[in-house]
Amino acid sequence: MTEQIGGTVERTRAAAPAPSPGDAPATAAPDHPIRIARRAALLVCAAIGCTILLAVVATVVLSNPSRNLATLHRREVPAIRALQHASREGRRAQAAFVAALDASGAERNALAADAQQAGAASSEYIARFRRLGDLTPAERELLAQYEELTRASQAAGAAAFALVDSPDAEAREAARDEQARATAAAAERLDALSSRVVARLTAGVEHIDSDLENTERWLWATAGAIVVVFVLAGAALVIDGRRKERVLRALDRERQIEERRASLETQLQRGLEMEPTEEATYEVIDAALRVVRPGAPVEVLLADSSRAHFRQVISTDDEHHGPGCGVGSPPECPAASSGQTRVFVSSTRLDACPYLRARADTPVSALCVPISIAGKTTGVIHTTGPDSFVPDSDEVAAVELVARKAGERLGYLRVLSRTEMQAQVDPLTGLANRRTLENRARELMERADPFVVAFADLDHFKDLNDTFGHEVGDRALRLFGRVLRDAVRPGDTPARYGGEEFVVLLPDIVLADARTVAERIRERLRRAADGASVPPFTVSIGLAPWQPPEDFADTVARADAAMMRGKQLGRDRVVTTAEVPDDEATIAPPAIERAQSP
Repeated sequence: MTEQIGGTVERTRAAAPAPSPGDAPATAAPDHPIRIARRAALLVCAAIGCTILLAVVATVVLSNPSRNLATLHRREVPAIRALQHASREGRRAQAAFVAALDASGAERNALAADAQQAGAASSEYIARFRRLGDLTPAERELLAQYEELTRASQAAGAAAFALVDSPDAEAREAARDEQARATAAAAERLDALSSRVVARLTAGVEHIDSDLENTERWLWATAGAIVVVFVLAGAALVIDGRRKERVLRALDRERQIEERRASLETQLQRGLEMEPTEEATYEVIDAALRVVRPGAPVEVLLADSSRAHFRQVISTDDEHHGPGCGVGSPPECPAASSGQTRVFVSSTRLDACPYLRARADTPVSALCVPISIAGKTTGVIHTTGPDSFVPDSDEVAAVELVARKAGERLGYLRVLSRTEMQAQVDPLTGLANRRTLENRARELMERADPFVVAFADLDHFKDLNDTFGHEVGDRALRLFGRVLRDAVRPGDTPARYGGEEFVVLLPDIVLADARTVAERIRERLRRAADGASVPPFTVSIGLAPWQPPEDFADTVARADAAMMRGKQLGRDRVVTTAEVPDDEATIAPPAIERAQSP
């Protein structure tokens, strides 16, 4: 694990060593002929670059009017031409249509076909104009009116053509007049649209000319500004060169420090997440401390469960003695009590830690970083160094990082451990709960291991509760829980089954020996109740051996029936299933239902 965490960090340190405490701030070297020539070459390159930049900008700026002019030639001019062709074809279609109305026979048909062909060509040119032209709202309105009048003209023309041979001369003339009116109105809209588009094209050309003039003036002004800026920039480059060099060096150092810190944090986080226990977590923390403080003695002190005493859990030296801090508890430690990192330059100074001054060995410096677990400072990382040595900020930050990650991981593991225990233990008595008991029984039955179930029920417990109150009843339950833990064997599983009922799982035992254990429970309860702060009470216990392949619930029911037999015989006794008459075995189910009730 040390190699895993330390490899990348050590390589980074070797590639970019952090400045030692005695190093002076980095400064630029004095000017040298080569350095001066380099700066002169840089200025010349800057001048050439500015010239090229000006040329590129001029090309780009001048290209805008050219592109606009090309756009006019590519879109606007063809659009106007399409509009003109549409007008011409429209007039030709009208002339052919009028001639067709006055003609007869084959000539009429030929003229009508010519009018239809000219109208189709006019519509095609209008469609091309619509595709090419970037029309304004007014132009789109004129075009829509033209198309609507054209459709009206075509409808009127069709009506007139249908009446060409009709004897109703008045109807023929009305249709011809309507067609002529619509055609004239459409031509008027088309002429107005053409005038607007030509005016817009003229304005565009004038705008391009204005852009060219403005661009020329702007280029001259830009050229002068670039010359001025180049002169000023050259002077600033020479004057500010050293300062920039120092800034870049400082930024590079900060970047290297941040990279080392990020690499350490990533590796440490991954290493801690893979360890499932506190002991394994200590190994990862030990490896990380060897990386951030190579060669220096480091120890980690954590408070016990009472937070009254420190104990050493990590020491990086080979003898595992550590720096040997003599502090006894978190309140006595300056770093732990304040929750802040403390750097002590020398153990001989008046403001040194009292436990550092009290050492009889040579003077040393010290770094103490508190460890916070679940929001409480319950530990400290303590490391020493040569006298008057001040660790740099990078080293202090690395130790603080290890302390923070260690506190987070240890806090998570402890919360997880408490959660798992709460899921397995009855909160009032501290015994196993019913789920834990059933899981243990299932393991024994899967292995076909023999066991005996002892079902215990406190005698007259309801009267005790009603007479003295539930607080006394809870004390009685806790007292009996302690008696069970003390009286059973190490491999037995005592559990609270529900209310005042308890079940003990006794593996690898015969019924006679199980009776001895049950009698021991009764006897110890009698002695414990004599000196307790609760009224004396007794217990009735029923014993039932497991008989494969019966379910665990059936075995518990038989033990419950034996316990109820003991209640009938006067309570405060142990009864086995062999002593239960067959006609009383039906008493078991109600007892199980009582155990399942709150």
